[in-house]
Amino acid sequence: MAHGHQAVTLARLATDGSTFTPEEAVAFTLAVAERLGWSEPPIDPGNIVVRTDGTVHLPRPADVTPATPQQYADLLRQLLSFGRGDTEPRVPGPLLLLIARARGEIDLPAFASADEFLHALVRFLSRPGTQVIAAAMARWRPTAPPASASTCTLAPPPARATERRTAGPRVD
Repeated sequence: MAHGHQAVTLARLATDGSTFTPEEAVAFTLAVAERLGWSEPPIDPGNIVVRTDGTVHLPRPADVTPATPQQYADLLRQLLSFGRGDTEPRVPGPLLLLIARARGEIDLPAFASADEFLHALVRFLSRPGTQVIAAAMARWRPTAPPASASTCTLAPPPARATERRTAGPRVD
């Protein structure tokens, strides 16, 4: 690939068993929103391509309706549940309240726009979003096709560290 950056879709990350921390899910959501100009609804994670440098690429549909906070909250909720099966993700309470508020599930005033919701999400990032995404991509390892029993080879045992002491008992 160009510039040596590997790319994968968010859906592929999920099928490979990856899980995202709340900060990573927020970073992905913000990156998608920024790519869409903060006004278009998010697309299916199968069409969102993430590169190892932390950049996000996605197609932009020609005719779209304005985004709602609920659409981005749904994307965030989906990212938080990737790779977890039936288990509930451990998510900070304030982030859960933000999602519930965007989805209209609690009696707090709703966000006026997707832009307002996304600006509220920024406080959940401890560093720039591209750095958070690049770190998530660094953890990702594609699943390898299963090796057949006839071609299975065992790796040699790790080499024993050279003893540097010149006197005294060995402690291994």
